[in-house]
Amino acid sequence: MGHRHRSALKQQNKAFKGSSSKSKSLKEKRRTAAANAASLAVNKPTTKSERVQQSKQRRVQRSRDLHQRQVPSADGPPPKVVVLLPFSDSVCIDKVFHKLSQDLVQDHGKASCEGIAGMDMDGDDNTSKDVASPQQNPHYCRYTFSLPAYARNPLIPKKYQQNVLLIPAPRISETAGNGTMLEEGEPPERPSELLRYMDLCSCCDVLVCLFGGSCTYERSAFSRRGYKILQGLKLQGLPPSVIGVGCVDPSVLEPAHAPKGKSSASESLKFMRRFFESELGAERKFFSIGSDADWHNVLRALGAAASLTQGDTNTKTVAKGAEAAASRRRGHLLALSWRIAWHHLSGDPAAQPEPCLEACGLVRGAGLTCNLPVHITGVGDFVLSRIEAMEPAYEAKRREPSLVNGQAKAEVEAHVANLQEVVEALQPLQPLDTAAMEQTWPTGEEMTAEDGMASANRRRVRVPRNVGDYERAWLESDTDGTNNDSEEEANENSDFEMQEEEAIAANTDPTTSVVDEVDDDWKTLNGAEQQQMEADNKAYAAQRREAAEMEREFPDQVDTPLNISAKERFQKYRGLKSFRSSPWAKNEDLPIGYGRIIDVSNLKGLAVFASRAHAELCRLTGGFSGRFCRLLMPLRHSYMLLQLVQQHPPLEGKGLYDALVEAMTGRIANRFSASNQTCTAGAVASADADLMVPDFLLVSQLLQHETQVAVVHSQLTFCDDQPIKSKDPMLMACGFRRFPASPIYSEEPRQGVRSAAKWKFKRWAEPGSTLTATVYSPLVLPPSPCIMLRSDSSEPDNLRITAWGSVLPVNGASSRLIIKRVLLSGHPFKVHRRKAIVRFMFFNPDDVRWFTPIELHTKRGLRGNIVEPLGTHGYMKCKFSDYLKQSDEVLLPLYRRVFPKWYPQSWGGLPTQQPLD
Repeated sequence: MGHRHRSALKQQNKAFKGSSSKSKSLKEKRRTAAANAASLAVNKPTTKSERVQQSKQRRVQRSRDLHQRQVPSADGPPPKVVVLLPFSDSVCIDKVFHKLSQDLVQDHGKASCEGIAGMDMDGDDNTSKDVASPQQNPHYCRYTFSLPAYARNPLIPKKYQQNVLLIPAPRISETAGNGTMLEEGEPPERPSELLRYMDLCSCCDVLVCLFGGSCTYERSAFSRRGYKILQGLKLQGLPPSVIGVGCVDPSVLEPAHAPKGKSSASESLKFMRRFFESELGAERKFFSIGSDADWHNVLRALGAAASLTQGDTNTKTVAKGAEAAASRRRGHLLALSWRIAWHHLSGDPAAQPEPCLEACGLVRGAGLTCNLPVHITGVGDFVLSRIEAMEPAYEAKRREPSLVNGQAKAEVEAHVANLQEVVEALQPLQPLDTAAMEQTWPTGEEMTAEDGMASANRRRVRVPRNVGDYERAWLESDTDGTNNDSEEEANENSDFEMQEEEAIAANTDPTTSVVDEVDDDWKTLNGAEQQQMEADNKAYAAQRREAAEMEREFPDQVDTPLNISAKERFQKYRGLKSFRSSPWAKNEDLPIGYGRIIDVSNLKGLAVFASRAHAELCRLTGGFSGRFCRLLMPLRHSYMLLQLVQQHPPLEGKGLYDALVEAMTGRIANRFSASNQTCTAGAVASADADLMVPDFLLVSQLLQHETQVAVVHSQLTFCDDQPIKSKDPMLMACGFRRFPASPIYSEEPRQGVRSAAKWKFKRWAEPGSTLTATVYSPLVLPPSPCIMLRSDSSEPDNLRITAWGSVLPVNGASSRLIIKRVLLSGHPFKVHRRKAIVRFMFFNPDDVRWFTPIELHTKRGLRGNIVEPLGTHGYMKCKFSDYLKQSDEVLLPLYRRVFPKWYPQSWGGLPTQQPLD
């Protein structure tokens, strides 16, 4: 018998011994007994009395539900603001809105809309004359619907109505502004979709992300425009609830982009879900739409979605951070209906009517009050003269007449006595105190204290030989710790280097993003001129890239000029023993602009105090939070409009009011463009004529001191692929404000922010770096997100996101020391151990003697000092701390304090406005 291989693995079946041999657990026995009892109760026949009792209970419950629905819902939750935003070009937004509105109108939406539409916007006694109003009825009534019974939130009592304000995101044609020849004197810009969507999503409760068409691994669910919008919304802060909707239904898609076949549609939906969850998180809800019945699931999600109400404003998990939550807590109004009308604001009927901006919409957040000014995003600051609550007609009919008459006085808030105080608070600049600019003689106590401090800081210094008496005295006085410049240097008004850089930028920058003046006599450029302009743009871009590369390779290094002495060229600079520890007076040589701004010693404390004061004012006046209201804002009190009228005086035959209306019309029309400082007249960008493209205004309440100009610091991370030069014109979006600015950049000290005394100025902001941007702008109270954009003609809407971050709560922001460093470089000519002859740093012996007290250093880490000049061509003898190599480079550091650029366009002023004006 041959050898038999035995298997290493052998199957062994478990023996079957029956269930009786295994003891059941106590939990299983109880579960079985409960199931048996339930089956017996169902099969048990009910008696006649039991059936009568069940019928009575159902009848009582239906009567209770009907009574709860008839109870007025004035104290119910406010409508949820829902924004339909397509991230794919295949989705037709008007068809999606039509599908959702059909499902909503079937049950309750029609009655709700008809009730609101029956209201009269001119119900007051004031006679009004429309200037720009395509339609008299409120526009928001077209977008207000009541949720059906199956979509209601069960946590909200049935006596309250659950409404939604459904807003389709406006779309702009991709061909608008493209394919046309450039026009001289007129910027080739079109409204930005990104700014529109950022404003809408900053005040909405639910964001519905729409995807559609054919989606594969290579073809993303987000289009190029969709990724750009998603980036902006993430940096700003997403709404409390985000819902994804993947559409493969051909009825809501463009005919050319609809997937063909069930298998293709199923694969597209899978990839849409993967792209959505990878960008926005797997915890977000995503719904697939293949037929009309699938929209019911979206409506159920809208009813169950969370909204940022006044009760949960302290939570930080509803958005990207506390900045987005704080901006939603602020009282604001989303106006889907607005017009410019003439009203009698005074009680005298014989008084002349004046133009007012009339905005109607839903008040959210803490509420609105007439005791504080308001800000319209992208437009400017205004004064509220009247707030009227617009109660829907179907709610007013359910109230008793006496109750309505008794509440009529509480439904309106108007200014009575403190209007002038609010108008004065609307002035951005402080009055200039010329007496504070005078130099007074110090008192005896101050001179004694100064001498004592100087003697305490004085130390022995080693003065080189062969130094004149003047240089010796200057050296000894400079080393006593004071580092004061001469009075003649303090009276200088210009820096040669800054003048040269600004003059070059003004003469060679053909892509300036802020247009100060627009020529009325423009003409169309021909082909040759347009090609020359494009060539100039490319040459300027190449010049900027070369300058950025030079700064990256040789940071802060400046060549000494040949036609002017270094002593005169760098007269505003000084030498420091140590950049970190050397003293620098914060109130020394301040610019005149610092006399026109405010400085807050405790910014966080001011934010808390202003928020509480605003909440108290809203509590006293009602606040109108969660209600539809109408706001009246007179144009004659706007600082921004008066500045525009001053820049463009009205023509003959036109008065001040007509000029204000024309300026306001152009300002509103250009609020979504990068250069929104022009007041060119044109058609009002109103949406009342087109349901699918709603135009809106975002009105936000300003807190105390937020209209005043101050120095604002923001910490930004640059995400652009190109380096950004300091003082380049930018568009900054800080919370609800959006304004042009010219920031300067500084880097955070290595020892940390708390112990730092000086911040180093940066000429260029490299991609991926984190810097601090400093600007003159209206005061922004923290916390607040900050996004910086720049003009880019290669983008579809001429805007590119450059940096993102948040506003820093810096106490005493104007006293922060931002120091600019300049390095004068020289090369060793002859080297002998620790001694060397250095050339090419200076070109005359006077400059060598003048800068002798300043310490030198090399790129290899050696330290040294100037001994004496040699010859007449700027050669000098130097001594170092160690052996010097011939290939090393000698550097001499100089420092100067820099201040933000005076930029009046940031607060609505004229470009030619000066601090003394």
